[in-house]
Amino acid sequence: MHSLAPSNDTSALALDDDFDLFAQCPPKPKFSRFGINQLGQLYEYGDTPAQPRRVLDTWLPFNGIYDIALPQRAGDKRKVYLDLCCGTPHPYYFTVLSLPCFNSPDRPSWPVRSLLGSLSEAHKVLDLRTMTGKISARRGTKPNAQGYVANFIDLFIADDPLPLQAPAIDPDRHSLETTVERLRRALQLEHHDQ
Repeated sequence: MHSLAPSNDTSALALDDDFDLFAQCPPKPKFSRFGINQLGQLYEYGDTPAQPRRVLDTWLPFNGIYDIALPQRAGDKRKVYLDLCCGTPHPYYFTVLSLPCFNSPDRPSWPVRSLLGSLSEAHKVLDLRTMTGKISARRGTKPNAQGYVANFIDLFIADDPLPLQAPAIDPDRHSLETTVERLRRALQLEHHDQ
């Protein structure tokens, strides 16, 4: 039992300091996953892709880019996604924009190509880790049976009202993989095996 009287004994103080360290552990980070639907709208993933938690009628704000990767989904080795992890105004909440990479074999989809083109352009002049802005979806102009032939991702930097003008990356798997690796190096992340 600790006495409240002053003491020269520092062992009790050290023990209390250790408990204070545990009490100050940050909360576990929380991640919200977003995608783009066939109608060119950003949505938060729900239980299934057909049942989104919510569809955004605006944009997805971000405070810095933390990670970019090309993971394969469990149970389907053919489905490769582009996952872009972004910070939010809250320090322990993150958003992950998760886009399927291929509409046809080895040909990256327009949302992926347009997003990677914009990030590559932004990287030329900004530090992606501290860059702020918003991500917006834009639907294409040619309708088809599922929605639209092509939908796009636009990147707005800081408070600029116009999206960053950048060409989409080339429509091949090699361009996809080399662009993601270049952006990972810019974020000082280790090599990512596909």
